[in-house]
Amino acid sequence: MIEFALLQAGELDRSRGLNATQLVYLADLAHARARGGATYTHAPWRFAHYGPFVEEVRDRIAPVVRRSGASSTSRTEGGANERFIVKDEDRLNAVTARLAAPIVLDVRRMVRDFHDDIPGLLDHVYKTAPMLRAAPGELLEFSVESERVESEPEAVALSAKQRKRQRERFAEARGKFQHRYRP
Repeated sequence: MIEFALLQAGELDRSRGLNATQLVYLADLAHARARGGATYTHAPWRFAHYGPFVEEVRDRIAPVVRRSGASSTSRTEGGANERFIVKDEDRLNAVTARLAAPIVLDVRRMVRDFHDDIPGLLDHVYKTAPMLRAAPGELLEFSVESERVESEPEAVALSAKQRKRQRERFAEARGKFQHRYRP
């Protein structure tokens, strides 16, 4: 899964890359959502000063980074903020085929959304269920993320003005579709 996130980030063709902690946390979060709260790494994530962190992450990522041929885009190597990037479409396809579809879709979305937006990523991370339910220094509980996903979405009541605008937008979209695909 770590290799998939690295390769997916490489497909975005940006030079900034993702840092190791971001990759593993996003992968673990996606895995927990799809697998009832079980993380991919089984690492004991803690609420640290700058978000979720676990010391053994670097040990687990290093072999994947070497195997994938990722290059560091950081000024300093070996730190918690070291960033990597790799591009290999064939390997991406092979790795994608081995992962469950919900995990692939979730990791793709997170990599796409937060690849070059560290403040947005941190905001997203701090709003995840494991972070919301932990205090600084505490272990993160990923089963709460699974519970959040499995719960029914709350219905949002729209005002009369919002319903009217929604109908107008739907009619406009339908008109564009019909105009575009008329025989």
